[in-house]
Amino acid sequence: MFGYKTTSWDLGRQRSSIELDTAAVKPGEMEALEVAVNEKIRAHIPVTVNLLSIDDPAVEK
Repeated sequence: MFGYKTTSWDLGRQRSSIELDTAAVKPGEMEALEVAVNEKIRAHIPVTVNLLSIDDPAVEK
C-alpha cells in the first residue's frame, strides 16, 4: 500500500505483527492502513492460504 517491503511477519491467535524495511512509518500511514484493513474486514473479503516451502520461487513474489 505504501511501498514498504515486508521483512517478516507473525500471525498469532491473540496478536499479529509485520516487520517492514523502514525505521518509521510516515505520519498518517498507520491510520490509513487501519481504515483500509477494517474496510476489508467489514466487506468479508475471502482469504486464501498458500503454504510454500522456503525454496519455492513464489516466496520471493
